[in-house]
Amino acid sequence: MTSPFDFSSGAVITAAQLNAIADFESWTPSWTNLTVGSATVQAQYAQINELVFWQLEFTGASDTVYSTSGPFQFTLPVNSVSDLQYPPMGTGWLRPDKSGTLFFGQVVGISSTTAGIYCQAANATFSFAHITKNNAPDTWLTSGNLADMQLSGWYKVA
Repeated sequence: MTSPFDFSSGAVITAAQLNAIADFESWTPSWTNLTVGSATVQAQYAQINELVFWQLEFTGASDTVYSTSGPFQFTLPVNSVSDLQYPPMGTGWLRPDKSGTLFFGQVVGISSTTAGIYCQAANATFSFAHITKNNAPDTWLTSGNLADMQLSGWYKVA
């Protein structure tokens, strides 16, 4: 999607265009290292010129499969600029068990079309980003309290 707004010097923006700035649209991401099954995924984005703002809510289901390799990855609604390796694109929380602990999540660009989800991990000396997978940041449940993620962020388009 190309931004319908001309923000160049001297351009005229109509009231309708002004009201439409940052209207969110739905998108359906494709996943890698995570088989969605009948999970609930709500993903929305808004593009303003060269920036895309996005949010993603995920609630797992009994047929969701969390891969033993990672990180969980999803496709972006609009291609990102790819001049950085692993650019930060967002944050949020991960809850492998809805009754359990919230873990800090980081989203980084894997390619111009795909983002990866990482979790915060720690050892005796420092904390670090770790790939999300079937047992990280904890075991992702597919029964009982299931699992969910709430992520959002922004990035520059290609």
